[in-house]
Amino acid sequence: MILNAIAEQSEVSHYEKELKVLVVAHASTVDMAVGLLRDKPRKTVDMELDNIAIPVPYCSLAYLKKKASYWIPSAHQIPPVTYEFLSTKYNHYFVHRP
Repeated sequence: MILNAIAEQSEVSHYEKELKVLVVAHASTVDMAVGLLRDKPRKTVDMELDNIAIPVPYCSLAYLKKKASYWIPSAHQIPPVTYEFLSTKYNHYFVHRP
């Protein structure tokens, strides 16, 4: 799976760089990416996909930074875009659920 390949990436360098990933995708992909890349991975279950566009709008943005062997979401790095009642901002409590 592509998300697992991203999660396992590391960089060989003589100095430390801050690794980052920006996920811009359909609602379910953003939710799954944040769930899989975090410290304690969470899988999205079928029931949670019903009406997922309500807490996670389509083309949502999730910005994550690498910390040790996992990724942490970094909120407010990119301001949300809103157009005609549609937004790229997701429901933080839903996406970061246990």
